[in-house]
Amino acid sequence: MRFISVFFIGFILLFNIQGNQVNAKTNDPIRSFKITLKNDGYVSLNKAISTYENKEKVNVLIPDIPINYNYKVGKAYKNELKLIWYDLNSITSNNFILNIKPAKKKEVTFLPLDKSEKVILKNGIEGYFFKDNFYMFAFIKDQVEYCYTLKKSTLTKEGFIEIANTFE
Repeated sequence: MRFISVFFIGFILLFNIQGNQVNAKTNDPIRSFKITLKNDGYVSLNKAISTYENKEKVNVLIPDIPINYNYKVGKAYKNELKLIWYDLNSITSNNFILNIKPAKKKEVTFLPLDKSEKVILKNGIEGYFFKDNFYMFAFIKDQVEYCYTLKKSTLTKEGFIEIANTFE
């Protein structure tokens, strides 16, 4: 149930960001998009990570992403960090979203484990791949839970595993 609520909240935020573009009062859609993100509390990736790490007293790991993105933002919530990589040439295209939170249990909570495929990463950590109308991969490393999402993907399951293996 938690997965569904997290997914829908993310979905609502995405539509809210896209819907607010008109309210930024500019003819430049990229500038308007950036203003909307800023007004919604998004900051640079590094600032969001630093804020979250200081608040939660954890070290956040960032993956190597084999997809070209040219704008990165993040937002630190109370117990969660959301990072988004955008391609500003196609704002509504396939964005890479990474959600991070402290792992309170030793079990992934971002996605439905009963509908996910369990895989073992190169460092022996269990990861979970979920594929529906979107693709997700989640795992826990150093008491931090990571879950990244793509709405649609040219990546295969192996591509998602490769990304997980770069969290070093």
